[in-house]
Amino acid sequence: MHDTWLKLVGRVLRPTRSRLEFLERERERHVEEQRALGERRTRAVGRCCARIEAARAEIFAADDGVVSWKMLELEREWRRLSRNDVDGALMNLWARLVPSRWHDHKRFRDSAPDRRLDAVIALASDVDGIDAAVTAIDALRPTLVPFGVTVRQRLRFRLAEEDFAGTRELFAGSRAAALTALETIALDDRSYSNAAVAQAEELSVAVREAASARFPTRGLLVESLASAAGLDVLWRAARLSSEHNPVTPLRALWATGYVLSVLDATGLTLELPAIRPR
Repeated sequence: MHDTWLKLVGRVLRPTRSRLEFLERERERHVEEQRALGERRTRAVGRCCARIEAARAEIFAADDGVVSWKMLELEREWRRLSRNDVDGALMNLWARLVPSRWHDHKRFRDSAPDRRLDAVIALASDVDGIDAAVTAIDALRPTLVPFGVTVRQRLRFRLAEEDFAGTRELFAGSRAAALTALETIALDDRSYSNAAVAQAEELSVAVREAASARFPTRGLLVESLASAAGLDVLWRAARLSSEHNPVTPLRALWATGYVLSVLDATGLTLELPAIRPR
């Protein structure tokens, strides 16, 4: 089990992103198209402004206080030309790069506006990984219900390094159930239950050390991995149903490269690891 968990630590925050090379070229193409469009818009706005100034001069020359329909049309044209529809361009890019089943789920919008292009590329480059992460979260929810924990259906992916601080609390009920089951076993075989607790602590320490080496600045993520590893040992040793083990879907999530970020009353957010350092 040690080797399995240590291999898992190596996969955390490392999505497969099998289409990344292609998507990086698509990013460059998009940026160039938007640059060219911006230059054309700037020239068009300049020409429109010149016509507005000419029309304004005509109005002043007439000195009759009448603003012609031509002036109103030019002002409407100026407003239209001045509007930079960044979101619309990103939606078009999204529709071109992702499967049709994703078209109505514009997950890139969960990131800050200045990072949404990066989010489009990160998401579209790892379709299978994102789908697997969603499946893992869907499997996690029912394992927490018996312990009074409800995770809302809304799921976000966000380009932001924000570790979830409540992993230990999230699994407090699960851990208590495992320990209670072990106490029952201990009535017949105390050495077995004591060994299980010792093995859980040993694995937690090993995972904590490996995770700390990989994530020296992300203590909350390190503790999440360590506490989940310990709970996994306790749950298995307590002979509880593997189907209801909450660590199993969490491990499946981590294996995709994504991690818990925020859990609140509105839903759950997963961290979308950056493609390149900011």
